[in-house]
Amino acid sequence: MIFFASEEEKILKNAISSIKNLLKESEYQKALHAAEELLLAFPDNVEIFMLREKTINLWQNERLQIVKKTLNEASSLWKGKNYTELKKIYENLDQYLPDCPLIQAELFRLNKAMEAADAVARLEYIKKGLSLSNFHEKKEDFLESLKVLKKVSEVDPSNADIFRAVFRNKRKYVDYNLKHTVAELLTHGEYEEALHLSTN
Repeated sequence: MIFFASEEEKILKNAISSIKNLLKESEYQKALHAAEELLLAFPDNVEIFMLREKTINLWQNERLQIVKKTLNEASSLWKGKNYTELKKIYENLDQYLPDCPLIQAELFRLNKAMEAADAVARLEYIKKGLSLSNFHEKKEDFLESLKVLKKVSEVDPSNADIFRAVFRNKRKYVDYNLKHTVAELLTHGEYEEALHLSTN
């Protein structure tokens, strides 16, 4: 089908009018799709190009307003340190409006807060583990104390307090067993063997 200039102008005017109506109705995604389709048919048309840019800006602005509103609503979750829920919200927003500086800043802030909370939790876990280890050590249950220390060391293998506690408990375990073995030998009259063990 061959279009005459006046028919082509009429189709173009109707299409542009339709896009403008979509913009008035805040149907930005549909308007953008229509503008891009129209640009394929009329790639050199400046009015369509400008309409497409306007649509992108309006749609971006609408999405930004939704992001701001959602961030504002989510701000109450910070007080309760509900980081898991915040992470879900921020990640959904990041998919909704990728590379938005507001979202990126909140994700960065959240990651720092989660790292700090994790560090505090790890220190608290180590502190409780050392306390439980000391409890077993005082009861001379050195094997149980060492089990606790092994589990706690998984959180921070290079922790000096854990290392010292492990060394101390191993030494006490050996001394405890030696003392009881010597006592057992003495009870059975094996004095030479008991003397030999106690001097080594």
